[in-house]
Amino acid sequence: NGDGYTIQYADINDTSFETAEISKNEEFNFTFFDLDNGLVAVEPSKNTWDIRYSTYVIKYPFGGSSIPYGFKDYITINRHNTSVAMVLTSEIEYNDFTVSDVSTLTFVSDIDALGETWRSGGGPSSGPALYEDRFFVLKDAEENYYKIRFTRLTSTEGERGYPEFTFELL
Repeated sequence: NGDGYTIQYADINDTSFETAEISKNEEFNFTFFDLDNGLVAVEPSKNTWDIRYSTYVIKYPFGGSSIPYGFKDYITINRHNTSVAMVLTSEIEYNDFTVSDVSTLTFVSDIDALGETWRSGGGPSSGPALYEDRFFVLKDAEENYYKIRFTRLTSTEGERGYPEFTFELL
């Protein structure tokens, strides 16, 4: 609807609907609307963050079609001028990587470019675990480069949802 959106919504058994006008806001990647509470703040303005730890759902190829698959422990990057590259330690160690090595990397700006590639998913007989053979280089919207290494996936008690990482401005 021009510079925004018009949505209509109602409870499943209602015979009438409510209308909400939602304006686009260039300071944010997305505008979020709660059917009970209206506009809600979910993420900070796009100029103030680089990565987000959360859950994520993708269409996962299964047989001849795709199914929705929910990831826990997922890292998304800000789609506003942020990009990331993965570096394997078999090529260069984290401590040896310097800003002069950045030119050898291929950066990806997809929101799920980092995704689950920092940890294994686990399975029926094992839990998820960190990949120790890689680290990442992130380029932010201000053209800064950071190397990032994930150091923990769980709390000290083994509970998921407590990742840790170290980073360094290159």
